[in-house]
Amino acid sequence: MRNNKFLSLVLLLVLGISLINPAFEYEVHAQGETPPTQVLALLERMTPEERVGQLFLISFEGAEIDPESKFAALLANYPIGGVVLRAENDNFVASPETINTTYQLIAGLQKSVWEASRQTYADSTTSETHLPAYIPLLIGISQEGGGAPNDQIISGLTPLPSPMAIGATWKTELATATGEILGRELAALGINLYFGPSLDLLTEPNPDKSGDMGTRSFGGNPYWVGEMGKGFINGLHIGSNGKMLVVAKHFPGRGSADRSPAEEIVTIRKTFEELKGNELAPFSAAASGFFPDLENMDGLLISHIRYEGFQGNIRPTTRPVSLDEKSLTLILASAPFDKWRAAGGLTISDDLGSRALRDFYAPGNDDFFARLVARDAFLAGNDLLYLGNIISSDSSDTYATITKTLEFFAQKYREDSAFATRVDESLIRILTQKTRLYPSFSLNAARPSLSGLEEIGQDQQITFNIAQNAATLISPSIKDLDSVLPSPPVLQERIIFITDTQTAAQCGLCVEHTTFSSSALPEAVLRLYGERGGDQIIDANISTYSFEDFLISVASEEISFFENNLRQADWVIISLASIETLPILRQLLADNQTILREKKIILFSFTAPYLLDATDISKLTAYYGLYSYAPPFLDVAARLLFKELTPVGASPVSIPGTSYDLNTATQPDPAQLLTLNLAVPLEPSLVTPEAEPITPAPTPIPMFLIGDTLAVRTGVILDHNGRTVPDNTLVVFSLVTGGESGSHLQIETETVGGVARANFQLDQAGLLDIRVASGEANVSETLRLDISGEGVAAAVTIIPPDSEETPTISPAISPTPERDSSSLYLDGGQPRLGLWFISLLLWIFGAWLAFLAGRQAKSVRWGIRWALCVLLGGLLSYNYFALNLSGASWVTAGGIIAMLGFVLLGEVFGWLIGWLWLRRDLGE
Repeated sequence: MRNNKFLSLVLLLVLGISLINPAFEYEVHAQGETPPTQVLALLERMTPEERVGQLFLISFEGAEIDPESKFAALLANYPIGGVVLRAENDNFVASPETINTTYQLIAGLQKSVWEASRQTYADSTTSETHLPAYIPLLIGISQEGGGAPNDQIISGLTPLPSPMAIGATWKTELATATGEILGRELAALGINLYFGPSLDLLTEPNPDKSGDMGTRSFGGNPYWVGEMGKGFINGLHIGSNGKMLVVAKHFPGRGSADRSPAEEIVTIRKTFEELKGNELAPFSAAASGFFPDLENMDGLLISHIRYEGFQGNIRPTTRPVSLDEKSLTLILASAPFDKWRAAGGLTISDDLGSRALRDFYAPGNDDFFARLVARDAFLAGNDLLYLGNIISSDSSDTYATITKTLEFFAQKYREDSAFATRVDESLIRILTQKTRLYPSFSLNAARPSLSGLEEIGQDQQITFNIAQNAATLISPSIKDLDSVLPSPPVLQERIIFITDTQTAAQCGLCVEHTTFSSSALPEAVLRLYGERGGDQIIDANISTYSFEDFLISVASEEISFFENNLRQADWVIISLASIETLPILRQLLADNQTILREKKIILFSFTAPYLLDATDISKLTAYYGLYSYAPPFLDVAARLLFKELTPVGASPVSIPGTSYDLNTATQPDPAQLLTLNLAVPLEPSLVTPEAEPITPAPTPIPMFLIGDTLAVRTGVILDHNGRTVPDNTLVVFSLVTGGESGSHLQIETETVGGVARANFQLDQAGLLDIRVASGEANVSETLRLDISGEGVAAAVTIIPPDSEETPTISPAISPTPERDSSSLYLDGGQPRLGLWFISLLLWIFGAWLAFLAGRQAKSVRWGIRWALCVLLGGLLSYNYFALNLSGASWVTAGGIIAMLGFVLLGEVFGWLIGWLWLRRDLGE
């Protein structure tokens, strides 16, 4: 409680400071009809080559810039819009130099562009000398969280959880905190374009599909994915100090894809209405408002997917939406994307050099021309074109392909006025966004300070918080856990760990290193509970194996150490980190059914929670979902094993193996009591600049007349997981006039923030009963009004659902007036900090006097004993009224003097106990 008060004051202080001197200024430029003056002035200076160059994002190979390379020549001759860093292109080096070399690479890229803008050249068309405009590069990356292969930088940055781990917490503030760390660290490196978060819905998870997203999605509920996405985007903007563009992917949503979009153009068979209610909903949430809301995305990454809903009957020649102007325009013209687009929202094509797109344009051995693909993507409505590792049939390499594409665009700009207009429209969007990042285009503005690298990788606490809140008991139910696992492992029991392993390499020539080892979880257990930790288990009773060790033992003709340890073990702890290991896990459980039958088998899934079927799960004693294998998640798994933590997370996706259906889980819980209140607004407090705030008068009892409008709201409605129901959950208000035999009226409305509201016209005198229901939750309070034609005071009653008599009329349903500043309690019911501080002084003073008296009476030891007795008495008496225990009201009613007197009385009682203790000791 004391810590809560202190934290509250700190938060208020930080808020006050932030209001006086904001941490950063997030500049706002709505494009509208008139672009910013700075952008128009810059546009006037640019040649066609400079203009079309800004439309392209390119990739390159290597972790440094060779001044003699084709890539350096490309940057010098063409003002490219930006570059995208990828591990597969060896843009990063191995640890421990990953962070420093990445910073130097990005700084070098920005410097190369700046140096190119200092060189004058003769325009090929006019022969006039021209000095190019300096426009900073966009430096893009996709860093999803959860480690390799979803992260491009796999070491050096703070290890962050997967999106599904964040989704399993159901706490948007944790999504914001994660985004803030990532935004701060990427911005410190100089990255200003983030591809993410993924706003894909995982409505029908299926590990057998190559397109299954696994833990790369926040979940399967449109509302919650949108809320998590907005929180994450908000954190990225805050953490980067407004120096990062956030591009949500993979628009319009590919969570339902039946194969990997990188391998083949995917077809999704859903109507447009279905897409708007599901796949498009999270993107809509992140597009509402746009500027200046930090929760809104700056751009959309358009996926290479075909949608039957608005493209009709899909044929082999049907283009993906990223290349189909009619389809993409249809989506972007719908609300809220129309306003978002008008405000300057960017559209960016997915990788135009992907295998899937190449096979679509050039099946078999047909010729493939990158410039035509880029043209189609641009005319379809993409502002920025990501070329990736693209190679045309008429070019020797990627750089030659890019050069020919740029020349083609520049020529078309000169010859085709309609095309030129389209280029300028997209260019204005791009330049406007860049001016938001850098109000003045300078090299110093584009290169972050080197000192920012010192804080990278230092913040592990947020990951641990997410691990704690995400940990999910998948099987059995929480109420059955204590019966199947009454106690954790004890000292004499043997434990065998069988663990998945994961390896990764930062680059093609980098040494592969282990990202998840077979010893990771056992080491966490020993550190916390071994002989050098909690001393709850003996180190020698633990054995550790990988799944590969199991396969070796299977191939061996003799009984192996693995089999011996498995037979002797009391506990079998299995860690799963990849779907590729699933067949080995099933073989382990099937081949050793006799051996495992009497053992406690615990499975920790550090990947998606839906990989196991019902038969697999039936062989386990307990099954936990962790969703990520960053080190803090291993610590949480160890604490779950020893029952030090209670799993409080809930899966954000359906789990067919346990019949956990997400749609059902997010519906209103039928076991809850739905509450009702009048939605009467509070009067604003009256404050004058020179005067003290006027103490508000007591809230008047509502008065109603026939013809008045009555506003009613529910309390917060919860779902089966105990979380707030999604927005737009249907709620039905029922009105009964004249008793149960009177007329009935129903009004349907939807929740916002878990609360539903409705307005009723009072059109007749008499009794009016209002109840509420939502889905299967139909146990509701009754709000009863007795209305007469003359107006009534205190004519509102709340009747509990099981009450047979009408309770005494109480105006408590009216909004509670704000507490007076002299009140002894805060709104939460806890004593104010000042009262606690005075009590603390009394405790210290009383304990010190007791110590002196005890030392004088007997010895220093008795002085300490008396001091502790006095301190304990004071604490007990303080907590008696602080916790508002039974009968405490007679103390608090007397005000601060009575409460402090009660504390002193407790101290005197404590000293009396100490004195009796001494007398007893002397008597013996």
